[in-house]
Amino acid sequence: VNSDVGFRSAAAWASLIRLVCKNGLVLPVPGSLLFRRAHRRFDFGKLAAELAERLSDFPGKLQRAARVLDEARRVRITDARAVFTTILEAARVSLKLLPEVESAYAAEPALDASAFAVSQAITRAAQSIEPEQRFELERAAGQYLSNLIGDVE
Repeated sequence: VNSDVGFRSAAAWASLIRLVCKNGLVLPVPGSLLFRRAHRRFDFGKLAAELAERLSDFPGKLQRAARVLDEARRVRITDARAVFTTILEAARVSLKLLPEVESAYAAEPALDASAFAVSQAITRAAQSIEPEQRFELERAAGQYLSNLIGDVE
């Protein structure tokens, strides 16, 4: 039921969520805001048309997000601690989590020193924090990869 006063809004974003074991990574999809409407009466026909238009190029956007994950395995990281600190600060998560992130990074022997390994460690360590911060940290790890890789062709 919509509100007639418009103090709330309905919005939908597209993102690629990668789940491996219990790890989550929320990778932003370019142009991911599908719609935002004040939470009051609006024309569902217009909304459906707008969604159809924005979803038409959605498969290409998801392919780009998947290529970011793939390319992240090739990006070498020389100072993981500095990257972890940057990601934690971007997510506004206490740096007290840094030792746990570093332990998660060390616990993944099959992963080499790549940007993907960094994101994997962040999402693994995020399992121990409350859900709201966990989601923000998972998003920050995905944003880090997306920013690092840039436009993947």
